[in-house]
Amino acid sequence: MTATAAPTRTSHPGQTGLDAPSRSTGRAAAGHGVSAHTSRGTDRAASGGSASSSATRSGSATSGSSSKAAKGATVGGSSVLAVAARYVGISYRMGGTSPSGFDCSGYVQYVYRLLGVSLPRTTDQQLAAVTRIPRLQARPGDLVFFMSGRGAYHVGIYAGGGMMYDSPRTGKRVSKRAIFSSNVVFGRV
Repeated sequence: MTATAAPTRTSHPGQTGLDAPSRSTGRAAAGHGVSAHTSRGTDRAASGGSASSSATRSGSATSGSSSKAAKGATVGGSSVLAVAARYVGISYRMGGTSPSGFDCSGYVQYVYRLLGVSLPRTTDQQLAAVTRIPRLQARPGDLVFFMSGRGAYHVGIYAGGGMMYDSPRTGKRVSKRAIFSSNVVFGRV
């Protein structure tokens, strides 16, 4: 796992146009990985619907599940939670990776990128990039993955006390809320 320094940004949560990454239709953009994001996630969990996909451009993550998160990075839980809290109220948008709208993994990736840590784009790729830890060892700032079969369908940022920050599903907004399932895996970046 390697840490990648994020570009310095001087934006605020309400300034969505300043730090929103450009969109791609699946073609590689100069210097940026492109990956197909399969939303196995929040919409299926909420409505029982099938998976759908959309291509998105990831500004600092590389495509493919072989990307690894920062090993040994020193990003404190309080820093992660402070950044995560800035985006409470932002609308869910499938394939969204910026404050103009986030899906679950796009939100997690964005928060960590602002702290200088590169995470892959999709929920399953993020699960593969972290170190799995027992629930009892989970600390605020760790990731919580909601499992179905062998894969993860949703991800949030653990806030402690059975709570998390996440971007839940269409029609909802980023919020701090209770972890809604017992079928979860915790991961440390």
